[in-house]
Amino acid sequence: MDEIVQSYIFDVVVILLLLLINGILAMTELAIVSSNRIKMENLSKKSLGAKLALELIDNPGSFLSTIQIGITIIGIISGAFSGQRFAEPMGIWLNQFSWVFGYGNLVAFTFIVILVTYISIVLGELIPKRIAMTKPEKVASFFARPIHLLSKIMYPFVFVLDVSTKVILKLCNQKEKKESTVTEEEIHSVMQQGLEEGTIDDFEHKVFQKVLQFGDREASVMMTPRIKVIYLDIADSLEENAEKILQNPHRYYPVFDGGLDNFLGIIDTKDALAQMIQR
Repeated sequence: MDEIVQSYIFDVVVILLLLLINGILAMTELAIVSSNRIKMENLSKKSLGAKLALELIDNPGSFLSTIQIGITIIGIISGAFSGQRFAEPMGIWLNQFSWVFGYGNLVAFTFIVILVTYISIVLGELIPKRIAMTKPEKVASFFARPIHLLSKIMYPFVFVLDVSTKVILKLCNQKEKKESTVTEEEIHSVMQQGLEEGTIDDFEHKVFQKVLQFGDREASVMMTPRIKVIYLDIADSLEENAEKILQNPHRYYPVFDGGLDNFLGIIDTKDALAQMIQR
């Protein structure tokens, strides 16, 4: 009897170990995909794990294929193992009862599948991914080495899957595109989040917004046609120049001598008025 109990304990440990490996793969996958590249580049200067994580980020096809192979193999093994070690004995035991006789194996198989699926989702997917979302860069750096080694070991299988994926995408007229690491929408979102959390104040937020808006404007929009330029001409009288300042109030004015072809410089309005008063 003790041997039977020990055998079942061993079986449970094996399944939990498989789920742990599955969880590590799922956690590493999400951590690497969610990692901030700038933070990872900074970490890579001090950490070999972060450097390897960057390599995985730059080669997503190989990395994702490795993870998928590992998760699929573990899923098949854990399903077959739990079915053989638990469903069959449970089915035999259930068939002893008249109300379930003849359906014991089906009931046992269904129960084990539901139970293992539930445990797999919670322990092998949800919890590891929640952990990965908290500190993706650290998680990715920590597990990058074993994943990198695993990708080397599985290279033949990964190569076949990667090539197959590319061929199918090509047949479907789908081209792989490298999008910008950071989009303008993401910058706006981060700034808004920083404003709401108090990381940046309202003035800084407005400055960032204006800088981004400025980049979207064409130079021609901000330029003034030659014939509409308001300027001071030293060849004109003080009254004429003073009238220009009064009718077109600006902080600075370009100064010319006898027309727009002879530019002399820029003068502050206060300095211009002060000189006019002195004269």
